[in-house]
Amino acid sequence: MILSAWLMFVLLGSGSDQDSVTIRFTVTGDTIRSASVAGSFNNWNAETHPLKQTGSVWETSLKVPAGYYYYKLVVNGQWITDPANSWSINDGGQGRNSILKAGHPPVPKRKFNPDPLPAASIPRPVFDDRPDWIHLYHEAWRMAWNHVQKGTDRNGFAETYMDEAFNELIYQWDTSFMTAFAVYARPAFPAMQSLDNFYARQRQDGYIQRVYWESDGSLATLPTMEEPMVNPPLFAWMEWRYAVLSGDTTRLVRVYPVLKNYFQWLEQNLRHPDGKGLYYQTDLGSGMDNIPRPGVGLGGWIDQSAQMVLFARMMQKLAVLAGFPDERAGWSQKVSRDSTLIQDRCWNEKTGWFHDVRPDGSQSPVLHIGAVWTWLAGIPTGDQTRRMAAMLNDPTTFNRPHRVPSLAASDPLYDPLGHYWRGGVWAPTTYATVQGLQTAGERTLAREVAVSHLTALSKVYANPGITDSAITWEDRFQDGYRTLWECYSPDSLQPGTRWDRTFRGRQDFVGWTGLGPIAMLIETILGISVNSLHSEIVWELNGKGRQGIENLAFRHSKVSLIAVPASDHWKISIESKEAFLLKVVVGEKTTEIRILPGRTEQQIRITSQ
Repeated sequence: MILSAWLMFVLLGSGSDQDSVTIRFTVTGDTIRSASVAGSFNNWNAETHPLKQTGSVWETSLKVPAGYYYYKLVVNGQWITDPANSWSINDGGQGRNSILKAGHPPVPKRKFNPDPLPAASIPRPVFDDRPDWIHLYHEAWRMAWNHVQKGTDRNGFAETYMDEAFNELIYQWDTSFMTAFAVYARPAFPAMQSLDNFYARQRQDGYIQRVYWESDGSLATLPTMEEPMVNPPLFAWMEWRYAVLSGDTTRLVRVYPVLKNYFQWLEQNLRHPDGKGLYYQTDLGSGMDNIPRPGVGLGGWIDQSAQMVLFARMMQKLAVLAGFPDERAGWSQKVSRDSTLIQDRCWNEKTGWFHDVRPDGSQSPVLHIGAVWTWLAGIPTGDQTRRMAAMLNDPTTFNRPHRVPSLAASDPLYDPLGHYWRGGVWAPTTYATVQGLQTAGERTLAREVAVSHLTALSKVYANPGITDSAITWEDRFQDGYRTLWECYSPDSLQPGTRWDRTFRGRQDFVGWTGLGPIAMLIETILGISVNSLHSEIVWELNGKGRQGIENLAFRHSKVSLIAVPASDHWKISIESKEAFLLKVVVGEKTTEIRILPGRTEQQIRITSQ
């Protein structure tokens, strides 16, 4: 039993706002066997700062920069709120984190990259219907550039890499999605180099952890069965995207064996007997931290299981490009095996949705966004796709003012302000939804979701509608908060609340929020699909005004595509240094044009629908 606990601050230095502060944690009690402190100052590591015993008194001191910090005491293995500190906040679960203010924290500053933005590498979209989206596009690249980091001799990372804008770790899940848009500004933005940071740390048994310290490149913590410390396995999808967009397959000779060994580790270690062939994850490992999964435990997680099918499906394609065509059949067998399991155990005919599965074989009743990964994995039948699309169009589930919430609005835990993954709208799952719908042939719905997402991002950027009191102390920049956020409210035009259900998420989160203003704008709004492997571009014209893109990387050079509407036709202009096949889609009609090097102009007649 803890009899008492207290903090003491000792200010070191000259008394300026930049001073460091020594914090002394002390607890007393006659039944304490072990004690430590874990918090935002040590990445919540209960082993970093143990308290030392002197009689019945346990204490430790640590030196931190002036600032605000969250923490808990860990006594006899139990994580508890500091009983001597009345200042606390919800911890995202059933408990609370204690809060302390150390010294005189300065007004925080946004990250800034002193190197000039490499504008020559960035495509220039044109979409006269929505100039606000074009502005947000360029702002997203600016924010992303401010988070490009340089590797060091100590961490052994790539010369430059993309940082997720969250904390002092690199994340597998975040990095994969940053790659999805950063490839459009290659080579200035280090998309694939960022993935290489993870590949270079693969263990001999194939394991790749979800997070590594940026300070020294080390593991964040050792994996266990209960917490294997992995993320959604999206590497192969991103490698396939890069090969298709760039036409460069040279890296696959090196990368394919890494991905193969990683798949085998996941296959051997994330299939617990409780899942009966399906894959399990953990809350943090899934990337969807507080999605409710009552009773699922080590059973079958629909998102992880579908992502493994996607992994195998992408490996089928990469095997051929990497020079291992004989391995394609083995990957096909894995796709078939796991797709059948998901169909048999996760599909619910009554709800029209794929569900998590508990160890006893029953399905969790929760409707969450993780099911959309089945589309990218090619699992749903045509009828299942129609029923899932109907769910996305239903205002009582996923068709909210800002699409698509992470949790169905019909769930009793749904939060209209977000509460992180209990309703929040997130770039990665919205992007997966749009990409999945396009894969399944639901192009109209995919565009509707993209329009909803970009409209909300743009309006919140223009008018965040919040005050300092809604911002966590370390992010109170006091500059108006015109930015891209970590997540968004599904029911109103404002940033989403984070795990504590109090403060809003992180800012300048490009990071993965760049997916909407960049990748979704190019691929879904402008309708431009590049396949450098086949020297082909598909261009689906949408909207009513001038549209297209300039300075788009294509194979070994750049291409520009501009369309101007007239009364009964589109006038398109193409500039390219390489020959390629252009497929222009207007409504249900596709026109194929052989583009030669130089400038090409063509008219595409608009037919009545």
